[in-house]
Amino acid sequence: MLELKKEGKYLELAILCNEHKDEEYKEICNTAWDETGRRIDQILSQQADLPFLRVSVDQKTKKQVEEIFSKNPALKDRYLPIWKKIVQE
Repeated sequence: MLELKKEGKYLELAILCNEHKDEEYKEICNTAWDETGRRIDQILSQQADLPFLRVSVDQKTKKQVEEIFSKNPALKDRYLPIWKKIVQE
């Protein structure tokens, strides 16, 4: 998990945090959730530049974000409706 954090792979780290909810990972997982939220915000903000188009996201990132939504109710409630509306299928 520390290696993923060092490499800045927060989406992958957030997925792991869903599986490892131990107290020892709390700080690193909080960072992962914060950075994941920022990354999703960044993706969705692209639509502001092109309001008439849907945002294209690479398949790996899209799959990771959707997996995070399936395992994290807070992020799902916050982002999923907008994600479905803005991100291209």
